[in-house]
Amino acid sequence: MTRQEYEAKLADLQSQIEELKQTEIEEDSPKPPHPRWKPELGEDYFYCSYSGSAYKVSWANGKLDNGMYNIGNVFRTEEEVEFEAERLKVFAEMRAWAGNSYDGSYIYYHRPSDEIMIDWDGNSTNCHGDIRFKCVDDAANCIKAVGKDRIIRYYFGIKD
Repeated sequence: MTRQEYEAKLADLQSQIEELKQTEIEEDSPKPPHPRWKPELGEDYFYCSYSGSAYKVSWANGKLDNGMYNIGNVFRTEEEVEFEAERLKVFAEMRAWAGNSYDGSYIYYHRPSDEIMIDWDGNSTNCHGDIRFKCVDDAANCIKAVGKDRIIRYYFGIKD
């Protein structure tokens, strides 16, 4: 064996060792207390198409099935798909009112009064990923256009 072949094999073995170390770390990582439902081989499930329609297919554990599962697009019922499609529509409508704002006004739900409120936080480092509006008027117009009930149900996830 030449020195060059030896170094190539050594580099390959070191790469394999690093991969194994990563595998061990992933196995030791915490598991969620409420894992998502995943169909068994041959079990029917629904997914949301690009147009928002529900499709029923059987789990084949293929690349397409696992890809949809990884992005949260695998559902037990058609009703769950319909809810998710409407939720995505509401988010899209609200983002159109928000634009690319990362600080400013935001909408929140005040449970005791069952009302949607608008507040302002000018500190962009305190943004929690919620949709932000450039001004109070944009947030108020968003509520009018999208609808209070739809925002409560699909943005905040409050069904009652």
